Amino acid sequence: METKICGKCKNEFPKTEEYFFKRLIKQENKKGLSIYFSFKSSCKTCHKQQSENNRIKNRCKHLNCEVSEYRENWKMQYRKTRQIYVIGNSETKSKFHAKNITDIYLKTLLRNSFLPKEIIETKRLIIQLKRELKTLKTN
Repeated sequence: METKICGKCKNEFPKTEEYFFKRLIKQENKKGLSIYFSFKSSCKTCHKQQSENNRIKNRCKHLNCEVSEYRENWKMQYRKTRQIYVIGNSETKSKFHAKNITDIYLKTLLRNSFLPKEIIETKRLIIQLKRELKTLKTN
């Protein structure tokens, strides 16, 4: 079996899609356009780690902070970037609770698209009551 050495961690892995991402290569030659696949130079674990580092660097640019500062206070930084939705008198960070309870949502929830308006309205009221009780318990 052929092996390939990762360009970042220098570990040797089998040259398969399990360890390396495929890359599409289009090359112009005398006969025309030839298309073939090759494997990227870094393994999937190194690629994942690099992606995570890039995500954190971009987040730090957005928040105007240093990477080390971000890593120490990541929970606080995460809370700053999340949106807060207001429902009635309470605040939540979930889009699910902030959405209006539409007929389409209820029909998919009940798994039936042919429901009378009365049943849909009853289910809407039940969900609203559950949400209100949930906010009362947390307060």
